[in-house]
Amino acid sequence: MKLSASINIIPVVVLILFSVSCKKEITGDLPPQPGKPVYGAGDYQPANEGSTWVYSYKDTKGNQDLFTVKATKDTMSFDTLTYRVFVNYANSAGLNNYYIAVNSHNYYHRQNVTAGTNSPFPLNFLYLNDTYYDDDSWQMDAGKNDHYSAYIIGTIVAKDIDMNINNLQFPHVMHSRVVLYYEVNGVGSIKMATYDYYVAQNVGIVKIECQPSTHSGEVGFTQAIISYTLK
Repeated sequence: MKLSASINIIPVVVLILFSVSCKKEITGDLPPQPGKPVYGAGDYQPANEGSTWVYSYKDTKGNQDLFTVKATKDTMSFDTLTYRVFVNYANSAGLNNYYIAVNSHNYYHRQNVTAGTNSPFPLNFLYLNDTYYDDDSWQMDAGKNDHYSAYIIGTIVAKDIDMNINNLQFPHVMHSRVVLYYEVNGVGSIKMATYDYYVAQNVGIVKIECQPSTHSGEVGFTQAIISYTLK
C-alpha cells in the first residue's frame, strides 16, 4: 500500500502502505497488553498465510499501478509490537514488504521508507480501533529522526457502513481518517497529509484516499481493492 508525504523544509519522500465513549483520546506510544496476541488476524484484518489482496492505484498526476499484497507466516518485531509480514508486489515499484500488527483491537501499519529518501525512518500508523464509534479519536507518535518527528491524529468518521468498490459489495465497513504531522526543529508542527481508510470486516483495507497538504509537495492518490482471496 502506498502512503507518501514529503516536506519542502527538509526534503523527504516516504512510502508506507485508535479507547472511547464520545471523543476518547489516546496519546503517545500504545504498548501491547500482556496476554493479548500481538499479531495475526483481527476482525478487520485477516492474516492467514497465502491470502491476497489486489489493489488499483491512481494519483493526481495520472500515474497508475496495480498491487498484489500477500500475507506470509513470517513476523518481525519493532519496538513493543510483533508484526505479521505482508509482501507487496507492485508492477512499477517492485517488491516492498510492509507490516501489520493487531493488538487489543488496535490496528497498526508500519512501512519502511524506500531507497532515495533523505530521511530514512519508518512510519507507523495506528489506523483503526474496531471498538470505536463515530467521532472517537486518538493521537500517536509515528516515527522520528534527529531533525524532526512524525505523529498522527486519527478519528472514526463512520462505522458499519456499506460500500461498493469496483463491483465488490462490502457490508460492515469502518471509515477512519488519519492526519499526519511533522514536528520540525525550529519550525513547529506542519500538517503533511490526510489519509481516509475504509476497512471491511473480515476483508481488511478496501480503499485508501490521500489528500496532501499544500506544504508537502506530493500528489494525492486513491487506492482501491479490485479482488481478494482469503485462505
